[in-house]
Amino acid sequence: SMEKIEEILKNAKMSSGIKRQMFRLDFDRAVKHFEMFADARLESKEQKFVMCNEVEKIIDWLYVCNKFETDYTKGILIKGTTGKGKTFLFDVFSDMCKIDEPVYISTGKTRNIRPIKVNARQIASEFSKQGWEGIERYFTMNSLLIDDIGAEQQSNHYGNKVSAITEIIDRREEKNLLTFGTTNCEKLSEIYDDRTVSRIASIFNIWYIENDVDYRMEPNQIA
Repeated sequence: SMEKIEEILKNAKMSSGIKRQMFRLDFDRAVKHFEMFADARLESKEQKFVMCNEVEKIIDWLYVCNKFETDYTKGILIKGTTGKGKTFLFDVFSDMCKIDEPVYISTGKTRNIRPIKVNARQIASEFSKQGWEGIERYFTMNSLLIDDIGAEQQSNHYGNKVSAITEIIDRREEKNLLTFGTTNCEKLSEIYDDRTVSRIASIFNIWYIENDVDYRMEPNQIA
C-alpha cells in the first residue's frame, strides 16, 4: 500500500548501507530530557544550559523524526570555534542514548549508536607510538566520536607522514560504521587533502554552531 511505502521511506535511507528506524516519541519531551541531562552535567548549580538549534537537530537525528533535511545514515560533525560546547552536546547525546538505547543496522548486524569518545590528538599519538596496531580498534567500533578533528599533527611512522584520522575515516566508511566528530577548523581543506575532505562530507552531516558567545568565558552559560 502507499502508506506502507511511505512508512519504509521514513524509516530508513538506504544509500550508505546503514539502516535506521524511526522512533515514535514525544519530541518536546525528548527536548526537555536533553535539557535536564545538560543541566545535570554542569559543574556549578548556578549554571543553566542554554538551548541552541543543534539540540533539536540532534534529537531529530537520534530518533529519525524527519523534522529536518538530515541524512540519518550519516554521523554528525559539529563545527564551531572554541567554547561553543560542541563536545558537551555530544556528552548529553550519549546520555540520551542510555534511555532508549537506539541502534542501527550495518552489514547485517545490529549496532549500538552510543559513541565511544576519543580525542584526535590521542589517536595521532597512539599511531606514532604503536603504528597501525595502536589505532586498529577505532576501525571497527560500532560508534565512534573523534573529538577536535584537525587539532592533531600528522603522525610520523617509520619515516612516513601519515594522517591517522584520515585512515580511520576511510576504514569506517568502507565498513558502513557511524562516526561522529567535533572540530574548531573553519576550513578542513586547509588541513586535509581533497580526498579526505570528500570522505568527511560523505560520512557526516556537518552542522555549525554560529552563536557569538564563548561559553568558556561565560561561567553561567553553556551551549
